[in-house]
Amino acid sequence: MALGFAIIKYREALYRFTGPNAWAERWLGSGGTFNLYILIGSGVVIGAILYLFGVLDGLTEAVFGRLF
Repeated sequence: MALGFAIIKYREALYRFTGPNAWAERWLGSGGTFNLYILIGSGVVIGAILYLFGVLDGLTEAVFGRLF
């Protein structure tokens, strides 16, 4: 969860380090790179919460259970 919050908090520094993302700017509009970082950070936080409550384990077993 800390990684997700760090991505959201330091998105401007991350933007200065990586530069603009052409795909995000095209599909998410003006400021799309910042929005992409917010979406990635939020996804990491939600994934961590699902993992903490054990939901992610059941979901992974249901989706990939036959492969392993």
